[in-house]
Amino acid sequence: IQASARPIKDLVGRDVSILDEAHADSIAKDLSLTLPDVYRATLGLGICPRRYLRNRDGIPLQDQLKLAESRVAVVGAGGLGGTVIQLLGRIGLGRLTVVDCDVFDETNLNRQVFCTREWVGRPKALAVQAQMKAINPAVEVHAHIIRLDSVNGPEILSGCQVIVDALDTVKDRLTLETLAKSMGVLFVHGAIAGFEGQLITVF
Repeated sequence: IQASARPIKDLVGRDVSILDEAHADSIAKDLSLTLPDVYRATLGLGICPRRYLRNRDGIPLQDQLKLAESRVAVVGAGGLGGTVIQLLGRIGLGRLTVVDCDVFDETNLNRQVFCTREWVGRPKALAVQAQMKAINPAVEVHAHIIRLDSVNGPEILSGCQVIVDALDTVKDRLTLETLAKSMGVLFVHGAIAGFEGQLITVF
């Protein structure tokens, strides 16, 4: 990694050592590692993967590494959940657990970021997993095509530091909040309707 990294000036003229994604891919292939493994090692050495170069003003490298080592569960991969998932993936989260039992419908094409004509009628969670490889292959996506409940929830959500509620029914939201509380995991509730939204964080 150190041999492949190169020094550059960032947009405001600061010196920074970066690793291009092509070199990261090559290192992963040569050493039989995953790209997430290479990126975590790169950040641990104080080298910035080039794709995260513009994160640096808001996310120092030590925090970028913390993101790369973290797991977040997003329950619901539709209009709200899809946007949350895509932004978490682009910013550099290491592991995503995506839970959604639904399939895309043609009426989702107008607002759900992972819904394309190709994916209409197919599971939302699988669409996220497939498309995230193109958006950021350094994100490990674990897809679950299932309705989360009090029985399967603890196993599916195990190891997550944050649980995001992007569901669309009150009953399922309350079940998820109860699970998060029982597991001692930070719970972020989000809801949107039309041009209005709400956000609550439950510690």
